[in-house]
Amino acid sequence: MKKLLIILVVLASAGAFAAEAEKDISPAVRSAYNKAHDYYDKGELGKAEEAVKEYRTKFPDTPHGLLSMIMGNICLKKQDKKCAMKEFEDSANFYENNRQMWENASLLAYENKEYKKAEQLLGKLASLGGLNMQEKKILVSVYFAQEQWSKAASLFTPAEFKSMDDSDARAVLMATHRAGRKDSFYSMLKERIETSQNPEWWKFYAAFALDDKRMKEGVSAMKTYVRAGGVTAEEKVTAARLLARAKVYDESAELFSAAMKETRLECRDMVFAGNVARKAGQFENSINILDKAVAAGCSDRALSSKAVAYFYKKDYGRAAETFVRATEKEGNRAYGSYMAGLSYYKAGDSVNARRFLKMAGRNSEYGKRAAKLLEYMDENGKNS
Repeated sequence: MKKLLIILVVLASAGAFAAEAEKDISPAVRSAYNKAHDYYDKGELGKAEEAVKEYRTKFPDTPHGLLSMIMGNICLKKQDKKCAMKEFEDSANFYENNRQMWENASLLAYENKEYKKAEQLLGKLASLGGLNMQEKKILVSVYFAQEQWSKAASLFTPAEFKSMDDSDARAVLMATHRAGRKDSFYSMLKERIETSQNPEWWKFYAAFALDDKRMKEGVSAMKTYVRAGGVTAEEKVTAARLLARAKVYDESAELFSAAMKETRLECRDMVFAGNVARKAGQFENSINILDKAVAAGCSDRALSSKAVAYFYKKDYGRAAETFVRATEKEGNRAYGSYMAGLSYYKAGDSVNARRFLKMAGRNSEYGKRAAKLLEYMDENGKNS
């Protein structure tokens, strides 16, 4: 977002606006402005405001844009953006073709969340000869606030998009994607990548491609991003999570392993990495990672995740034992008891299976599953 500049134009200064400010100026306006300006420079905002109000009381039928302009700045200093917007709009209407006043008013309308008003003011600005890049950035912010993605995507010319910095280019690309113009999005993005030396664009490409189920492109982009070098362990974790979200578990597990060689992961990332390794079929790797999480004191379901890894590895005895420990440490009695009972059942230990299945209760979803398994065991003579 463009920052609003407080613009005060002194009558003696040079430039187009200074000449414009002389328009129809009377001795009374000149005196009020000079007085207000002097107080403003001294930081005496109350007295500056009083000087403007004194003129307006004496001459209610002859407002002047120069006084509206300084009053707008006084309002800004007082953090009164609604007042400032009105004053800059009054100044803009007085001078008609002063772009800075229209721009200030439109930016303040945006910051005041008066989006329709901002569009109206920017429309007036556009009628003075089109919008420059800064003014278009205000308008695209207005469109974003209202989720008018098609308008935001159509606002800039190809040449303007090409000249943008990365932050602005990302905003335009996001609007293009949200507008449903995916062919244009990927075409523009590829052009951006070709002309940019920033490897972050490959991560950006991968995130969208994976979300759009363009798996081959997404994985390829993520690999290119990582191969570009200079990727930190934290960035590898981000990339691994993106790949896991797209269910590309092999590549995700590889990135997690690389990150863990460089740094100690936070608990939530360590447990997540262990689950990804399990989903990739890397059961030993999963158990090793989750062992580290348990040793580090992680309470983010590390033990129950380790139990699941044993279960999928078909090491049902260890799965059962670990589910029991997990239930004692992490809670979630219904789930843990059911899974411990199921694991014991699969390990051929019907006694412990019955014991833990009965502990799952009756009311929860897992309690109901436990009841069905107990019923099955009764019907099939699993009484030993």
